[in-house]
Amino acid sequence: MQTMRRSSKDSPEHPPDSGARRNGGMKDFGRSGRSRRLLLLFSVIWIGLLAIWGIAHPLGSVAYPFPRTPPCRGSSVELLEDRHLERVLLDLLRRARKEIWVGMFFFKAGDPPRGAPGRILGELIRARKRGVQVHVLLEQPEDPRSDLASDNRSTYRRLLRAGIQVTLDRPDRRSHMKVVVVDGRFTLLGSHNFTQSALRYNHELSVLVDSPCLAGRVLLYLRRILRESGAP
Repeated sequence: MQTMRRSSKDSPEHPPDSGARRNGGMKDFGRSGRSRRLLLLFSVIWIGLLAIWGIAHPLGSVAYPFPRTPPCRGSSVELLEDRHLERVLLDLLRRARKEIWVGMFFFKAGDPPRGAPGRILGELIRARKRGVQVHVLLEQPEDPRSDLASDNRSTYRRLLRAGIQVTLDRPDRRSHMKVVVVDGRFTLLGSHNFTQSALRYNHELSVLVDSPCLAGRVLLYLRRILRESGAP
């Protein structure tokens, strides 16, 4: 009886290296190569489209989702850092001759008035006494128990007693601006609230712009907010 011997190539440690297995590996490699070529082709097409769009829409010509107003020419701008704003603002209020508009998120003058906000409040009252029209718009938060609501209402009452036209905005719409317009010419706006922290201790940044054009646009904006708030 003839004994069949199994080659070491057929042992479990050395399974047959069939042609089917080799062909399958080649197919996988082919598919992988085609995927890389397709990805490269897609990337080239995408970069080309972006380049064409960039040529057709150079920087500065992209359409904005809102109408842009023409720039105000011939404006003079001064940068006001940190504590520098208080001195410039007080000087502006003392020089005011016709009209002062204030739109302020947080005006914490104190009770009694004190510190930098108290000095601003005092200059607004003195301006009103010498015949300047003073208009103040303050934020009215939704939560009447908040510190912001309490402090703004305290300042509101003091301004009202001094004969100043002061309005609390609607509680359902936050008025977060910090802006002052003097005599339809000077506009001060930026990050400074009228609080001791903002005017004395925080890092804050605002600008003073000498431009009747800009002042006129800001006044239109403030008057629109007053109408929306229901002020007479």
